Amino acid sequence: MRTQWVEPQRVQVSDALQKAIGGHPLFLEILTRRGYTQAEQAQRFLDPDKYTPSPPGELPDLEKAVERIDHAINSQEVIGVWGDFDVDGQTATTLLVSALRQIGGQVIFHIPNRDTESHGVNIPNLSGMIANGIDVLLTCDTGIDAFEAVAFARERDVDVIVTDHHDLSDHLPDALAVVNPKRLGTDHPLREIPGVGAAYKLIESLYTHHGMEEELIGFLDLVALGIVADVSILTGDTRYLLQRGLTVLRESPRLSIQAMLELAAIDPNSITEEHIAYQLAPRLNSLGRLSDANPIVDFLTSDDLGKARVFAQQLEGLNEERKLLCDQVMDAALAQIERDRGLLDYAALVLAHPKWPPGVIGIVANRLVEKYYRPTILLSTPDDQLARGSARSIPGIDISAAISSQSDLLTSYGGHPMAAGLSLNPERIAEFRQALSEAIFANTGPEPPQPSIQIDGYVSLNELSTALITDINRMAPFGQGNKYPTLVVRDVEIRSYRLLGWQGNHLQIFVSDSHGGEYRVLRWNGVGKPLPEDRFDLALLAKISTYRNRQELQLEWIDAREDEVVQADLADTIPALEIIDLRDSPDPLKALERIETDHPMTWVEGENRGEIDGRHRMDLEPNSTLIIWTTPPNQSILRKAINRVSPQKIILVARADPNSEPGSFLTRLTGLVKYALQERDGKTSTQALAAATAQTKWAVLKGLEWLSHRGEVNFQHDQDGEITLEKCATDNGDSRDDKKGGSIMREIEVLLEETEAYRHYFRRADPEALLMA
Repeated sequence: MRTQWVEPQRVQVSDALQKAIGGHPLFLEILTRRGYTQAEQAQRFLDPDKYTPSPPGELPDLEKAVERIDHAINSQEVIGVWGDFDVDGQTATTLLVSALRQIGGQVIFHIPNRDTESHGVNIPNLSGMIANGIDVLLTCDTGIDAFEAVAFARERDVDVIVTDHHDLSDHLPDALAVVNPKRLGTDHPLREIPGVGAAYKLIESLYTHHGMEEELIGFLDLVALGIVADVSILTGDTRYLLQRGLTVLRESPRLSIQAMLELAAIDPNSITEEHIAYQLAPRLNSLGRLSDANPIVDFLTSDDLGKARVFAQQLEGLNEERKLLCDQVMDAALAQIERDRGLLDYAALVLAHPKWPPGVIGIVANRLVEKYYRPTILLSTPDDQLARGSARSIPGIDISAAISSQSDLLTSYGGHPMAAGLSLNPERIAEFRQALSEAIFANTGPEPPQPSIQIDGYVSLNELSTALITDINRMAPFGQGNKYPTLVVRDVEIRSYRLLGWQGNHLQIFVSDSHGGEYRVLRWNGVGKPLPEDRFDLALLAKISTYRNRQELQLEWIDAREDEVVQADLADTIPALEIIDLRDSPDPLKALERIETDHPMTWVEGENRGEIDGRHRMDLEPNSTLIIWTTPPNQSILRKAINRVSPQKIILVARADPNSEPGSFLTRLTGLVKYALQERDGKTSTQALAAATAQTKWAVLKGLEWLSHRGEVNFQHDQDGEITLEKCATDNGDSRDDKKGGSIMREIEVLLEETEAYRHYFRRADPEALLMA
């Protein structure tokens, strides 16, 4: 699936903005393009000291809630806080419990267990809290759909105050107060605060009433954790609270956070929203996903660093377990899809399994969204129980609304446009999958949405500098509603690359451009994804990394756009193509004899050249008919071949090439090297060797590196792909077992696995899908 690049609009930076804000011209363009065209407006965005936060009382029912809680504190009534097990719920619960106790309140609390209770306020545990004497029930990050629980509490003379931020139903629970920012207008600065944000505004009003405003700053770190972990939209007061909270985290982190930062080797002085998102939040979330989250309140309020370190270490263990479970569920989900490709015909991917842990299926659903770019719902279906699931979506499809449209099939549901939860009878999963798909298609049409990237500017590699990135970082914190700018470097090529990470699943790629710049680019989880073989445009994130107290640029690969000529819109030519599919033919040569063709162009490579006369990828010429005899190594090479031939008819044969294993590939490559040394004075090219082995040029270059490491041949290659080979003067011995040799072999294995995975897909995919991808 090709990603659409959305080009940046042309803008004119005003003189007033340039004078008031200053900085790199590209930074000012990005700021202007994002709507901050006026100096004062931009200053409020960049500097929290110049932003005026909204009064808490603008939240509906907030003053009513404060009045009732204040009465409970003064009367020493018991307040029961009911939270949620994710980070937003954990921090909201901790904030309310610690703040109310600090002001003199009698407080007990409960965070539901994900496995046994799921989200929301359940009556059995609520009964226990009422039995323990609560007079007021105060929810946080939950409760907006707790209709039965609210009624149950009221019948027992317990007042209920709901603080939540989830989407509203068509009516509100019959509580004393419902404090939810979604009740505000869509443009209100408070509308996007998460559950911990709503809890904070409640405490802000209460503390102001008691003259304790100076104590509020101590809760802003919790607010920052919840905002980032809940992927809130960073606009208005939400952005302001995160800015303030990050300052608290850097300057005076609580002991629990100190302990977590120590284990993660993060300098508190440099903590950013990314550290929260990728380091702190997963560890905190692991508690609620795999265990009981109630101890989090004591942890986050601990004044004993030793105990905090012990608990932080427990979170490390749970986080490692969470990673393992996610990998297992992901493998099982992919196996389901492999067995039944028809699952991908629906508008949403809906998968179920009785053994999937409910605590991790939301994470895996998100991974599948990234892989297939469609809404995904994973359901855990233990025997004799309801199926409970987590949903994740893509921009433009409100998964919460789509799920709620099938309410007659569900037992419970709720969430956000991008994420939701649900439960239903397992016997109705197939019916739900079909109905949900129809509902989504009714809104989007039959063509599924395509992924897109907003481009923020074009630069050369030499223009990338710490000065530019320092200016861009003035726009931090980044996240939903304020994405980190994506820059593009035109006309680059890959010089070399190597695997990174203890599992070898990341890539470190060295690229150069036409201006002579050369940089290292990190491609996270890049193994298994094809690399461009020719020049291309590179979309990247340019950041500043601090290592051993030294700052340096860190470039992160986002996407590649190959030569526009190569990537000519094949979709425009597809309707005119006649496609003949012989992939399952037991005797394709005989089948070809029955097809009327006039001197077709046959594309054949590797050892398949012994089966039929034809040409390799670089010798293809325009022709009305193209026979694809050898299965192509990847989609990029296929596109280029079709573009060279511009056929009106394509005949798919797709024979397998026997050189798919490292041993046979290297044997074949060794023979080709010997031939070039003996017959061509050591002259060849990456494309010639790639075609002769039916592989990619990257496999060829790694194969040559392997032969060089073994002392069999020296080689050089230029930017045009020309290779000069030279037999080694001395034999370095067989070093296949040493560390470097093992690393090279692992890279060869990965490259061949990528090619084989694509070929497996090619031999069974829908023909038009192949040619339009």
